Amino acid sequence: MKYCTKCGAECGDEEKFCTNCGAKLEPAPAPKKMEGEIPPPPPVNDNDSQKKKVPVWVIVLIVALIVVAAVLATVLVMQNKQKAEVESTTVASSVAVTQGAPSATSNDGGNYQYPTEDQLIQPYEASVECTDKVEQDYVKLRNGPSKSDGNFDVVRNSRGDELHIPDGDYVTVMSKPVSYSKNTPWVFVKYTDQYGNSYQGWMRYAFVHVQ
Repeated sequence: MKYCTKCGAECGDEEKFCTNCGAKLEPAPAPKKMEGEIPPPPPVNDNDSQKKKVPVWVIVLIVALIVVAAVLATVLVMQNKQKAEVESTTVASSVAVTQGAPSATSNDGGNYQYPTEDQLIQPYEASVECTDKVEQDYVKLRNGPSKSDGNFDVVRNSRGDELHIPDGDYVTVMSKPVSYSKNTPWVFVKYTDQYGNSYQGWMRYAFVHVQ
């Protein structure tokens, strides 16, 4: 339906001129769309959508700290294990040898019979004095007594030679006299040879001379 803009008469939609006054009819304007307000977006859940992501470098740092802690723990365990092994090693094991000098081993594998706690004393220096001509001016350094015959096994070097202490050399006495067989007193001593090698073993108390 159209309306004449001049006289206001009602005209049909197909009419081009007003049937009342003859004025030219203008085309009917297109209906305007109602512009409504855009509804606000739904509220955002802060607990779900606004959570902050942990940075990658923080994760890398945590992993690195865990790895470092594991490595340190492993090192400490290994060190404690090595320390325990060293402490459990026979006290009479030879000290590292100097260049060109043989190391000390015994003919029974180095199983020295070390003095008991009540036999140990405050160490003191003493010289070796051969009082028995059978020893031919040297004293044999010996291990603990054999289980079979009660005699002392002789300490030997890496070449199998009997380890002995020349007359007049000094030893460090580490135990009080102990009688193992035939009522012969023995003392446990530490001896350092001309090469700087350190050995430990038993020798007859009669050969110890305290000046």
